[in-house]
Amino acid sequence: MKYPSLFKIDNKLLYEAKIHALVKQSYPGIFSSVVLACILVLLLKDVASPEALIIWISALITINVARLLNTLIYKHTPEKALKSTGWLIMFYAGFLFSGILWGTSVLLLPPHDNLIYVSITALCVCGIVSGASASYALSKRVCFGFAYLSLIPSIIYFLSYDDNIYRSIALGILTYFIFITFNTFSLNKIFTESLKREINERGQNFLIKKQKDILHIIADSSERLLEGSWEIAIPDLLRKLGKMVNVSRVHVFENVTDENSDSIKTQSKFVWEYSSTQVFKYNNPPVTYEQLGIKNWANKLGRGEPVFGKIHSFDYEEQEFIKSLNINSFFVVPIFVDNQWWGGISFDECRYERDWKIEEIDALKTAAAVIGAAIKRTWAEDKLSYEASHDSLTGLHNRRAFELYLKNIVKKCGENDETHVLCYIDLDRFKVINDTCGHHAGDNLLRQISNVMKQSVRSVDYIARIGGDEFAILLNSISMDEAKYVADNIQKNIEKYSFHWDDKVFRVGASIGLVVINSISTSIDKILQTADYACRSVKKSNNQQLRILNVDDTEMNHQLSDTQSYIKINNALDTNEFTLLFQPISSIKNLDSTWSHFEALIRMYDENASLITPKRFLPTAERYNLISKIDKWVFEKCLKILSENRSLFENIKTLSINLSGATLCESKYLKFVTSLLEKYNIPASKICFEITETVAVSNLVDANNFIKYLRGLGCKFALDDFGTGFSSFENLKHIPVDYIKIDGMFIKDIHTNPIDYEMVRSLHKISELMNIETIAEYVDSKKILETLDELGVNYVQGYAISEPIHLDSVINSYRASNIKKLKFAS
Repeated sequence: MKYPSLFKIDNKLLYEAKIHALVKQSYPGIFSSVVLACILVLLLKDVASPEALIIWISALITINVARLLNTLIYKHTPEKALKSTGWLIMFYAGFLFSGILWGTSVLLLPPHDNLIYVSITALCVCGIVSGASASYALSKRVCFGFAYLSLIPSIIYFLSYDDNIYRSIALGILTYFIFITFNTFSLNKIFTESLKREINERGQNFLIKKQKDILHIIADSSERLLEGSWEIAIPDLLRKLGKMVNVSRVHVFENVTDENSDSIKTQSKFVWEYSSTQVFKYNNPPVTYEQLGIKNWANKLGRGEPVFGKIHSFDYEEQEFIKSLNINSFFVVPIFVDNQWWGGISFDECRYERDWKIEEIDALKTAAAVIGAAIKRTWAEDKLSYEASHDSLTGLHNRRAFELYLKNIVKKCGENDETHVLCYIDLDRFKVINDTCGHHAGDNLLRQISNVMKQSVRSVDYIARIGGDEFAILLNSISMDEAKYVADNIQKNIEKYSFHWDDKVFRVGASIGLVVINSISTSIDKILQTADYACRSVKKSNNQQLRILNVDDTEMNHQLSDTQSYIKINNALDTNEFTLLFQPISSIKNLDSTWSHFEALIRMYDENASLITPKRFLPTAERYNLISKIDKWVFEKCLKILSENRSLFENIKTLSINLSGATLCESKYLKFVTSLLEKYNIPASKICFEITETVAVSNLVDANNFIKYLRGLGCKFALDDFGTGFSSFENLKHIPVDYIKIDGMFIKDIHTNPIDYEMVRSLHKISELMNIETIAEYVDSKKILETLDELGVNYVQGYAISEPIHLDSVINSYRASNIKKLKFAS
């Protein structure tokens, strides 16, 4: 890419520089001329005519005073003086008349036989000419106007006498005249080159300073560009850049891809104009570069090359486009965002043609890069904001965004007495499709049903996915009768929709709960609980499809079990009302050996001191973000039991502990694990964490990092409920686990169902190839054991081996001389 030269020196700049140097030299020249003239008059006062001396000295002083005044005019208004023809004539006339007066000084001489005075006069003339030699070097005109007119009359005067001495003096002056001529031409060349270098350096310094000023403006504005909205911050940058670069217009344009033809179109985004000093935001219809006649520019800009020049340097079609914008010269820099050509910024000069310097180009390319970075940051923030507020699967708003929106709606209801309706939806028969066809099919169904719901509501309504197959729609500014009509429409459209998957056709339904939101609604949690309860009560009913409740409904005061469970779980954590049972995991080849591998299973006591299974409290714990606290309680309890019971510590080789997805993604849990292992002095090799397949695949990066770190310490890992997502074997290759626990749905009928048999056989074979041991869950009969043994499964767990037992039973079995486990259930 060829750029313009650093600084172009034209004759005008050089001429002005010479005039400036001559003016500076005029002060000492004027002073020297007057002083030397006075000395000459004093020397000749006794031999020359007094009248002639007075006239001569008066004329010379007058000329030099005029020169001094002319010089002072330049000092105060140099640009105006240079543009004035009268000033230039007076400036050169001063040298001319001064030269004439010094040339006529020989007329003041006494008779020719007075050689002393003749020599003095000749020396004075030559001396004043020598003193002005620097001026001759700058201007040949000065040499011709002063030196020649000073010396030539003297030469003629001395040659007019028929005397060898006078002729010798004339010859000496002539020789000096020739020397001055050659010396003037030689010095003129040297001084001209020196001035060119000085002008070039000064010009470069000016451009470098200008570049620094532009970069300073960019740096000053970049903080606002990169912190806030770039569209709000950019007008200030355009104003400052336009004034600094001194152009008529600064124009930011954006590329838009045509949806029909995929061609690139351009449209104005922002325009700053020097005449109004304002920045205007445009949204004009986009047009292709081909239609504008600047296709070649698009090619160059798309490659990252700037486009610049004067109007006559472009072809005819491009000139027509430039003329239509009243531009004489311009400079366009492409803007790239994440290696993608976004658009550009154009600097237009409409008043005159100008050359663009490389310093300007580099600085303005930096401006384009900063704008590109600001746009990229905005895109990234928009993406993060979108991802933070939207469900990644369906594109609908997520629960967090919905709750914030609901909070705002409740606030407005209190201020403006508005009425809205919350529509809570739970899909029917979704689990059947998900279990039958796999999670991939379930995900596709959710996406498609989301579109059905979006088409069933108004544009002013707010729809969100708040759970697995649960949705919430905020019907804005609507009566309950109108809301019921909308809900009926949603329900009918969902029921009519057919879901096709692998030559199968499914239909789903929807259970819907409605809750009115008005000025008396104050609690977000209670609104959501009421809607959830209304929806669940529909789901339990065989014939009801809609349920309408108010937040102050009496029924709600007695049946919000989730809230009660939440309180119960919190109390259990505080009062240690949880307990652990232990279920053995036995090698299938050594069923009679002593148990050395257990899974820790959590239970909770109810008000009657009976044990509650996890199914009754873990969903609530997950809903209310208590699951991580429970995981931590289980882990610490297990380590404490091992450290306090020597027989357990010596006999148990592996203790499996379940881990939830929420805990897996918690950054502080790793530190918690390592600190407790150190605190209780338990070898990491005794601990095996169990993570469900769904959790591991859903949090693949977190799971991978978590497992790799703790395996490095010695911990083992098992992938629980394996097989429910058979397609996840691709992900398994990247998850370093020691065991996979085959889901019980494949185990319970394995001895009678050939499909389950083949599934387990395949799962075991693939695991064997990957050097991963298999554990079969829910083994509750001897026949299942025999079938699993036939398939080569490594470990088994279930009631055929032992039901979950209390800690005391485990300890007593080791104390009683290693009593073997109970007999198999028949």
